Amino acid sequence: MTKKEKAVIICGRLEEKYPDAICSLTYAKPHELMIAGRLSAQCTDARVNIVTKELFEKYRRRLSPYCSVASLYFWAAAGGAVPGLKDHAPKSGADCKKKAGIR
Repeated sequence: MTKKEKAVIICGRLEEKYPDAICSLTYAKPHELMIAGRLSAQCTDARVNIVTKELFEKYRRRLSPYCSVASLYFWAAAGGAVPGLKDHAPKSGADCKKKAGIR
C-alpha cells in the first residue's frame, strides 16, 4: 500500500470519527495554512487568526507563482534558501519540495 493510499484511509477514518471537525485557523490559500499551522504551535489559534489577518493582508504581493512575501519569510526562518536558488523564492513546485518540511 502506498503512502497516498494510507493517507486516504486515515483521512476517511478521521472524518467518520469526527464528522463535525473544523479547522479553527483562518486561511485562504494552502501556504497560509502552513504558516498559520507553524504559528499555532507557539500560541492559541485565536491569537494566530488575529496576527495572520494583518500579516496575510500586508504581504499579499507574490514573488513567484509558488511563494508570497510572508511564506518567503518562513522559508528563510526555517533554514534559508535551497542551495542553487541564490536566496530567491522558489520558481517551481519542484524547487519548493527541495526545502525540508515542505511536501
